[in-house]
Amino acid sequence: MQYDDYEEFVPIVDGIGGVLPESPEMLATYRRKMPMMIGTTRDESSLKILILNEKNVNMSALTRTAAEEMVENLTLAYSGFVNHRLIMEGCKYEYIWSKINPAMDPSVLNDAVLNMYSHFWYDAPASRLATHYAKGGAPVYLYSFDHISEIFDYDRAFHGCDEIFLFDVEPRFLVKRRDRNWQLDRRLTEIFAELIINFARTGIPTPESSGFSFNWTAMKVDKLNYLSITDSPEMSVGFRWQGHVFWNWYARHLDAVDVGNLHRIAQLDKQLGDYQLATWMLLFCALFFFAILVGLACYCTRKEADDEDL
Repeated sequence: MQYDDYEEFVPIVDGIGGVLPESPEMLATYRRKMPMMIGTTRDESSLKILILNEKNVNMSALTRTAAEEMVENLTLAYSGFVNHRLIMEGCKYEYIWSKINPAMDPSVLNDAVLNMYSHFWYDAPASRLATHYAKGGAPVYLYSFDHISEIFDYDRAFHGCDEIFLFDVEPRFLVKRRDRNWQLDRRLTEIFAELIINFARTGIPTPESSGFSFNWTAMKVDKLNYLSITDSPEMSVGFRWQGHVFWNWYARHLDAVDVGNLHRIAQLDKQLGDYQLATWMLLFCALFFFAILVGLACYCTRKEADDEDL
């Protein structure tokens, strides 16, 4: 299962004269420390799942084999990795093998694959950048857009969903239902827009004059605290923790493993085992011949004593 629509880690570096002339990590080393607002939607890759469905991949009845092929396509094709197969095996365990318990509902595997794509393409890069800027001393306001609209015939907060509500636009690819509660969407748009305006004006989304019942605080590296944006926003901690830990910590540790040294260590271990076996064989042979010599000595001594008695 190979696709030609593979996406690299975001954001995309445009080069000189572009929006992002260099990687955000590099820009942070010499640019002025400015407040940052970084976030993702709750189900970033759900539109990608729809695209896969159009390619005759039944995500509602996903098999282990099909899910593993998706992992292989995601990890083996990424040029940023060195130890592709190590990371691939770790990814299979994290998102596939631990989700195929027969006691689990089949939808668990579907959601796990969705999370895998979301974590890799969007959530892990977002938390990595947020952590990088926060360590550099810049205030970072992290958010997760979690609002699910009742008027859309799709129960996911997909990629770009935050922009739809921020700018109050109607996407053509979604079916709208006029009989549902649109007031919640309107309330969300008002809240989100005011947060952005406050941030642009003061560098703080919820200044004291805002009148909000919640306080959107800057992110702490050890907490990854963030604002869950709905029609009733609230603060939470552990932003996309599974994806953050796996892709930003574990996968990078796996990628740093010197596989060549591992092969050499395995070879030396085998040689050591062979040497140990040879040593034990020599010791056994030495003991065997020693026992024979002792036996011969005892036999000869006894024979001489018998001859004297005669």
